[in-house]
Amino acid sequence: MQDAPTLRPLGVGDIIDRVIRLLRTRPMLYVLIAGLPALVVAVVDRLVGISRTFDLNDFIPTVGPSGQPVAPAIANQPVGVAPTLVQVFTALVAVFQAAALVEAVSRRYLGGDVSVSEAYSRGLRATGRIIGAAIVAAVLLLLLVGIPLAALAAVAGLANVPLLFLLFLPIIFVVMPFVLVSWFVVLPAAQLEGAGPVGALRRSWRLVSGNRWRVIGLVLLLSVLQTVIGVLLTTLFFVSFVTDPSARTVLQEVANLASAIIVTPLTWATVVVLYYDLRVRKEAFDLQIAAESLARA
Repeated sequence: MQDAPTLRPLGVGDIIDRVIRLLRTRPMLYVLIAGLPALVVAVVDRLVGISRTFDLNDFIPTVGPSGQPVAPAIANQPVGVAPTLVQVFTALVAVFQAAALVEAVSRRYLGGDVSVSEAYSRGLRATGRIIGAAIVAAVLLLLLVGIPLAALAAVAGLANVPLLFLLFLPIIFVVMPFVLVSWFVVLPAAQLEGAGPVGALRRSWRLVSGNRWRVIGLVLLLSVLQTVIGVLLTTLFFVSFVTDPSARTVLQEVANLASAIIVTPLTWATVVVLYYDLRVRKEAFDLQIAAESLARA
């Protein structure tokens, strides 16, 4: 068990620094939690990719009973799971993986401990709430962004007024980022507080309120780190210098898997530390933890 952190309001750089130190305490825990689901997704994707190389026409006779050639009954139909189902499976695994990582990071951050199986179990129980929150968020985005954009496009087209398209800019570059940033800590709210779909969205909105510029700065810094890690791993596995297509594909798959194992814990650890930082600022969560520690002493 590690010592509980000294909770205090953190700057953007302090959050990243604390995240890196947190991940270094038990790196294999996060590697396993992130790596096993990523490996499953990679294997399934490869298997489906192999299945799509077969053509049903290869197994259908093209000669009729009289010896005359006939057109195949099925043309160019792939064998295997439809790509859409693979995408759905990948999304579900990503939600489960994220929930498990949030559970593990939270436990470690507050001075506790957790096993891989326990993190998976807790993450699995929260997956339904998180998916529900994502569905509600998608519907709200459609109402707040999608429908206004469609209406503006229709009016601009009918009236033949290109200037109306300028109204797209505030919606795309102001309204949408404002809403998405406000929901940045939805997953910790659903996972750690047991909030339902709507409750998690409201909870995130209240916590982020007044701190949106800090969250935007953190997102930008995190994006830079993710890009740097991706470039370093691609270079490390010599993907850019390999000319053989097969070897290049294999190395790229390995680089992608390694990137997922490193970047995914970094991302969700940042979200968790930010979540607790917002609670410290809004709810004096640090005093609550201190009081609970004194009560147990």
